[in-house]
Amino acid sequence: MTAEELEGLNLAELIDQLADVVVPDPVPYTPETVGWWVVAGLLAFAVSLATFLVWRRRRRTRYRRIALAELRSIEARPADETVLRDLAALVRRTALMVYPRQDVAHLHGEDWRSFLNRSAGKDLGPGIEGIVDGPYRQESGDLSMGDAIASAKRWIRNHRA
Repeated sequence: MTAEELEGLNLAELIDQLADVVVPDPVPYTPETVGWWVVAGLLAFAVSLATFLVWRRRRRTRYRRIALAELRSIEARPADETVLRDLAALVRRTALMVYPRQDVAHLHGEDWRSFLNRSAGKDLGPGIEGIVDGPYRQESGDLSMGDAIASAKRWIRNHRA
């Protein structure tokens, strides 16, 4: 329309002459290029792989969590002669869960002590005596329950399987 045609029209008539606003097409939520699909696929693969690795690690270390829970229950009991026996049995059962029976079941005394220190990768300290010799003594005497529990906890957490 020209200016002459619009002259003399009132405001309502002028508004009627306006064209509607052209609304663009909605933006798609899917990527338009192949590169984004590749990135999405790689991201899905990475998340799946990480989930699988975490699941496998948790399944492999389940025995540690169970042993540490049992150790906490032993630790909560009052100190008596059964604590060292139960502690030694817990460490032995945990070792049998991880290592071949023919490598662990026959060990005792100095061999058992050196196996525990070697598999932990470090010296477990004086508490190892309570785990190795404590159950076979008549009296705990100079053995400290706290040291034995600390050594057992250190071994359960740090041994290499």
